[in-house]
Amino acid sequence: MPRDLPPKSKGIALRLLIFFSLMVSCGVTSQREVNIHLKSLGESMIQLRDEDALQQYENVLATDPRNFEALCHASYLYGQIGKRLEGKDKQRAHYEKALRYARRALKENPEHAESNFAMAWAYGGMALISSPRRKATIAKEMKTYIDRALKYNPQHDRAWYVLANWYFRIANANTVERLVAKVLFGGLPKGVTNEKAIAAYQKAIKCRPNVIRYYDELARAYEKIKHSEKAIEQLELALSLTPQTADDPETLRRCLKRLGELKKKCRSESQKAFSMQSTPKPDNN
Repeated sequence: MPRDLPPKSKGIALRLLIFFSLMVSCGVTSQREVNIHLKSLGESMIQLRDEDALQQYENVLATDPRNFEALCHASYLYGQIGKRLEGKDKQRAHYEKALRYARRALKENPEHAESNFAMAWAYGGMALISSPRRKATIAKEMKTYIDRALKYNPQHDRAWYVLANWYFRIANANTVERLVAKVLFGGLPKGVTNEKAIAAYQKAIKCRPNVIRYYDELARAYEKIKHSEKAIEQLELALSLTPQTADDPETLRRCLKRLGELKKKCRSESQKAFSMQSTPKPDNN
C-alpha cells in the first residue's frame, strides 16, 4: 500500500483489495458481486490514486472481460494517466490502451453515452501526440463520438468538456494545422469559434459545477478573446473549489499563477487608461 496515501484512502484501498482477492480465491464471479465491487470503486475513485483505481478495474476485467462499466472507466483512466506521463512513447502506449478499451466498450453497447464518450476521450489523447495530418483525421472522428455521447445523454459533463476542447483547439489551430485540414478536407469546420468553446465549457459547469479544470479551461478561452475580467472570475471560482483528483493541485497552482498575472495586467491597463485620460489635451488655439 503506498505510504503517502491518507489513512482513509489506505483503508478504502485495503478493503477493496481484500474484497476482490476473496472473490477470486473463492471463485465468486457472479454479476451481482462484480457490480458491488464496481460500486465501491466508483465511490472511491476520488480518494484513491488513479493508478490504484485502474488496477482495480483491470482486476474486474480479468474476471469479466466484457464488463461495460469497467471498460469505460479503464479507458478513461488510461487517457487521464497518459496525459501526466513524460515522453511520447509512454503517452502513446496509454492512449492506445484507452482506445482499445473504448472500442471494446463500444462493441458491448454502441448506443450508450459512456462508450461514445470513451471513444472521443481516447481519440483526444491520441491527438495530443499526433502529427498535424493525423490530428485533422482524428478531429472528425472525435466530433462524431462527442455528438453521439450528447445525443444519448445531454447532461454528460465530460462530453461537453471534450466538445469545448474540440472547439477551442480548432478555433486556435496554427497555420500548419489549417493548411493540412485544407488539403485533406477542404478546410477546418465552419463556424468554430472561441465563443462556442466558452458556451460548451459553461454547459459542462452547469452539469457538474465542482470540477476545477472546467473553470481553468473556461478562463483560458476568455483570455483568448481578451475578456480578462471574466477570466479572472473563473480562476477565482476554480480556486474556491476543493481538489478531487490527482491533477487538481497542479491545476490550482496554475490557476493561482495566471490569476496573479491577469490581475497585474488589468491593473497596468487601468493605470495606463487613467493616465491617458488625465493627460491634458494640447491647446491648438
